[in-house]
Amino acid sequence: MVMTDDAEERSLVKNLNAISIASSSPSRVIDKVFVLDAGYGFPREKKVRKEKINAIALQLSNFLTWQMHQQETYQYSTASIKLVGCPDENIKILLENRTLENIKKKTSSTKLLPPHVTVSCESLEQCLEDLTKQQQQQRRRLYEDDVSAGKNHFSDTANDGAFTSHNTNSIASTKPVYLSPDAHESLDPSGEPPTITIIGLLVDRRVKPNRSRDRANEIGVIAKRWPLEDCFKDIDACEPLNVDCILEGMQQWWWNSSCTSFGKSSSNLNGRKEAFVQAASQAIHHHAERHPSRPLHITKTILHTKKSMN
Repeated sequence: MVMTDDAEERSLVKNLNAISIASSSPSRVIDKVFVLDAGYGFPREKKVRKEKINAIALQLSNFLTWQMHQQETYQYSTASIKLVGCPDENIKILLENRTLENIKKKTSSTKLLPPHVTVSCESLEQCLEDLTKQQQQQRRRLYEDDVSAGKNHFSDTANDGAFTSHNTNSIASTKPVYLSPDAHESLDPSGEPPTITIIGLLVDRRVKPNRSRDRANEIGVIAKRWPLEDCFKDIDACEPLNVDCILEGMQQWWWNSSCTSFGKSSSNLNGRKEAFVQAASQAIHHHAERHPSRPLHITKTILHTKKSMN
């Protein structure tokens, strides 16, 4: 396999960066939410439990450091993060403290976790029920605003069916999606990313197949995987990626999807697909920088992306 040098890699990632996201209209956007599922349990053995807490905190702090930098630099609106399923208050506090400690190592001015981040013992099921209701209310308010402004053809007395039809066409679905590398279906790279994304906090050293897919089935939520096979040559469709990598990729995809330079219009399918490709390429590149022992991902991604750009 031909290897690209550092300068080529940096140049490629720089060229792929989103540059027009500020042109989106935040008032017309449904809130984006990450739900981090800690419901897989924590070991009873003190040493092993501590290792898992530290691993989760590291993954979360890696993402938050990047997300906070993007927000401060470009004034982007960020997705909310809800870490749920902590088995007790002690583990909840340990996760909060360790995450904050990690962030402070890179951002000394930070004294508290960002306000859009919460850690709780709430069950995943209850969290999703509340979020779905909140986003349905948001959709209804947007619909009613459109009616008042005369922006759609339904009357003020439109029934629930009209409301549903209108929002299906104009606003991304609020149906939660559980991301799993073992899911039978993949997300549509040319479509809108889900507004509620669930990510299992599986940080085990050894990958155990089907855990996140089975978890999704258990709680009655659809499981989907990243559309790697549709966008990147030689990357396995079921490739397991780190939590911080998936978080960054989804956040950047949300930003890109509201960006005119990536074909915000639904008719520009190539531009909309590139919104995902750029986000995933960037996230995998940063993953390779953080974890140099796994450089194969970025090598394959860069080589394929370079070919597609020629």
